Amino acid sequence: MLKKIPTDAVRLGMYLHAIEGSWLAHPFWKNKFIIDDPEDLQRLRQSGLTGVWINISKGVDVADQAVVLSTPASIPPPEDPRAPAVARCSARDELQRAARVLSRSKKAITELFNEARLGNAISVESCLPLVADISDSLARNSSALIGLARLKHKDEYTYLHSVAVCA
Repeated sequence: MLKKIPTDAVRLGMYLHAIEGSWLAHPFWKNKFIIDDPEDLQRLRQSGLTGVWINISKGVDVADQAVVLSTPASIPPPEDPRAPAVARCSARDELQRAARVLSRSKKAITELFNEARLGNAISVESCLPLVADISDSLARNSSALIGLARLKHKDEYTYLHSVAVCA
């Protein structure tokens, strides 16, 4: 069951189903996830967003917050437990790796647009390793890559938009 709550009522163990506002207005690379990191909770509260939608069938309800704090093992697993875990790290640690991924993605996007402009078929398979690197970077620390991608230069708008959409 979905429930809309104010951002300041969000607690650890809640499953965010949707975040009110534009994806550019919040600090996360995804909209649906369990708040299980105190740092993520703090970033959400400092984002200026007014509300979120939680799914109480996948996480805790507002009334269940005391139970979660006393029994962290009751927090449900992420959506896809088969996905390999990527160790989270600080934005500072991820920033250089994210910059390299962004640089490689700029080159790949430019090549894809050139191929499309020439009417050639685009090889999706050639993009998969880069997509995996972007996904891993976001899993380690979403702030690093998203922050770099948001630094738009007028002549690189399409590239940055494409990278942000991929993320």
